[in-house]
Formats: sequence, structure tokens, C-alpha cells
Amino acid sequence: MILHVTGARHVLRRDPGEAERALRDAESVGRASLDQIRSTVSALRADERGTDPALAVSAELPALVDDYRRAGLDISARIDEAVAAIDGRMGTAVHRIVREALANVARHASTNRVELDVGIVDDHVQVLIIDRGVAGRPPDPNVPHFGLVGMAERARSLGGECDTGPTPDGWRVDVWLPLTHVERAYVRG
Repeated sequence: MILHVTGARHVLRRDPGEAERALRDAESVGRASLDQIRSTVSALRADERGTDPALAVSAELPALVDDYRRAGLDISARIDEAVAAIDGRMGTAVHRIVREALANVARHASTNRVELDVGIVDDHVQVLIIDRGVAGRPPDPNVPHFGLVGMAERARSLGGECDTGPTPDGWRVDVWLPLTHVERAYVRG
């Protein structure tokens, strides 16, 4: 956007038509950037207000898996019924971690088979996503990996752990999130 505005300033007296085109381009880039910022802020917001859509939670995992199946991923899924009872920050984190992991498979290894296992193990929610087919590669340290970072940050924010990495035939995401006293009572119900 700054490039377009600077260009417009430089040609304003010489070529008003070119300056106007540069300003229109800057306006277009600014509007697109604002839309992206609004989308990001909306995704990060933790509380619900007004008519905002509800944040996805773990109860919606089967629908998420079905969406990725329709998009072409070969997914076998086991989702513990007790996980569907978890909502709030934990339920949203589980949903977003699974969504990011499946999006990564779709982006980087769409022909791989995916095994998804989400369950309660020893007072933790375990999310395990393994894709098999094409060998995984270590992430390029010179390229930002916001999806991997985001999954790890979500897990840490809830006192959990996220272990990701390549395997000989794909990639593995293993997340452990401790259930709080309230969540444990609710899940056991």
C-alpha cells in the first residue's frame, strides 16, 4: 500500500492519471488488508457477542472431518463421544488444532491417508493426527510456519503440549491438553 501511495506522490504533478491508478491500487490493497485483519481478529476473539457466529468447538469435529473428506482427503477418524461434551476454550482449541492439521495435510500431502484420533486419556484430551503416504520433510527454517506455531501456542495456552514432525511416510501431530477440574466433572457427567 505504501509503495502505491509513494508512487502516486512521485507522479502526481507529471501524470495525474497514473497517480490516480496508483491510489486506486493502494485503496484496493488497503481494503483487502483490512478484511484480512478483521478475519484474523474475529478468529482470535475468545468471547461471543451479538450476532457473531459461534466459535467452533469439539462437538463439531465430525462435520469438520466430513468437509475435508468431501474435499478429497482420505480420513479414518475416531472421535471419543466424551470429547464432544467439551466446549469453551478447550473445545475451540481442539477444533482449531484438528482443522489446522487437516488443512496442512490438504496443502502439503493431499494424497496421503489421514488417521485422526481424538479422545480422553488420563485426564487429558489427546489429539493425534498422522498422515501416511509421502514421506514428511522437516520444516524449512527460513519460511514462517504459522499453522505449526499456532497449534503449539494453543496447546501451551491451556497448559498442554504439541509435538509435530515428519515421519518416514508422512507427518505426525500429537497434542495433549490437560482437562481442568470443571471439564473433568462435566465430561464424566
